[in-house]
Amino acid sequence: MSVFQIDRRSIANFELLLLITAFGLLAAGILNLASAAGQSGLWKSQLYRLLFSLLPMAAALVIDYNRLQKLGPAFYAATLALLVGLIFFGHETSGQKSWYDLKFMRLQPSELAKLAVIIMIARFYQRDNQDQPWGLRKLWWPGAIMAAPLFLIMLEPDLGTVILMMPVFFAMLLVAGGILLVPFTPSLGWLYVLQVVIGFGRSVNMAM
Repeated sequence: MSVFQIDRRSIANFELLLLITAFGLLAAGILNLASAAGQSGLWKSQLYRLLFSLLPMAAALVIDYNRLQKLGPAFYAATLALLVGLIFFGHETSGQKSWYDLKFMRLQPSELAKLAVIIMIARFYQRDNQDQPWGLRKLWWPGAIMAAPLFLIMLEPDLGTVILMMPVFFAMLLVAGGILLVPFTPSLGWLYVLQVVIGFGRSVNMAM
């Protein structure tokens, strides 16, 4: 069965109200940008990108999400390659290398990393034997899946994405049944300390 086979159930059960709400918010953002910076024409470029984004949105709606797990490892590996490439080819802004400047658009691999991590962790727990008790194995592999892109994102450094990804990670653990892992959440503070150290080191190097 093809990975890209259309799931007719997604079309039949489509939430039209959700789409209307999303487009309402997007329209409000475009209008706000046009009123604030209408002379610059920035709102037009944002509108073009919004229209272009309708293509992947449509693809995501008609493809059965259960089949996406087959593409999970390849998508995850490609995302890691893009994050590593930022070190050498990333566009630097304010001491951060978070983007690829493709001229017609900017690509931020850390946004892809969010989706890649979610797919891979969900894939792991979907295939996991739920009858076995929780142990290090059920934490080790998801932790490794999370740690690789997170470390590369901290090298950019991008604290905002780190802050967003960690709660998602622990939420997935809780949904999977790892309730006893909640006491370990204060360890996130060490990640923030590491982020500050990396950012400070970069600022010192830029000043020298």
